[in-house]
Amino acid sequence: IKRITRPREITMDISQTEDYDNGVAKTPPMGWSSWNTFRNHIDQDLIMEVAHAMADSGLLEAGYKYLNIDDCWQSSMRDADGKLQGDLGTFSRGIPSLIHDINELGLKVGLYSSNGSLTCEDMPGSLGREDLDAKTLASWGCEFFKYDFCHNESISGDCPAIEKIELN
Repeated sequence: IKRITRPREITMDISQTEDYDNGVAKTPPMGWSSWNTFRNHIDQDLIMEVAHAMADSGLLEAGYKYLNIDDCWQSSMRDADGKLQGDLGTFSRGIPSLIHDINELGLKVGLYSSNGSLTCEDMPGSLGREDLDAKTLASWGCEFFKYDFCHNESISGDCPAIEKIELN
């Protein structure tokens, strides 16, 4: 027991360590999420009003860089190619245009999905379409991704362990 529980000594040659003070993530990613205030009652005009308020109020200078559009930005149906699309009524100009306009104000944009068959508000989820959805959102210029756990489907315990997923 003494051999198993005795303290271990760990040494590190600090002359060989790299300088990790590269300026990345000096603060946590800070921003605003539509869900906390408006839940599922959002549209492009409201989101742009918030973006202007964030830019004009000094929140950008304080470190708030992200405007995250939560559940209900998307249409209840995917397009003909199976891709997510913005709700054609409430986001009629399209999500890529909205992202562009918000970026012009100096903010970054986040979008939401779920790893289940549906999102929490029963919009199309990403289950089985993770690669397509990630590529779609990236092609629109999305810079932050909130991934929820609604309508998740259990995977059989007989499946192989997944250590990492890489999208190309």
